[in-house]
Amino acid sequence: MTASLDRLRVGSAPDSWGVWFPDDPHQVPWSRFLDEVSGAGYEWIELGPYGYLPTDPARLTDEVTARG
Repeated sequence: MTASLDRLRVGSAPDSWGVWFPDDPHQVPWSRFLDEVSGAGYEWIELGPYGYLPTDPARLTDEVTARG
């Protein structure tokens, strides 16, 4: 069986922006992370540490959808 490599998906995560803890005041705010990761062209992300991104599923969906 041959693996199909015709589509490569690359994502990012908050830790690539220096985010290690959900509430560190010195790290990038979550809204800026979403703006920048979207602006960099990523279509897939990991959520990072619980509590960094909005934990309400509806709000998180809205925020991510708004950025494509």
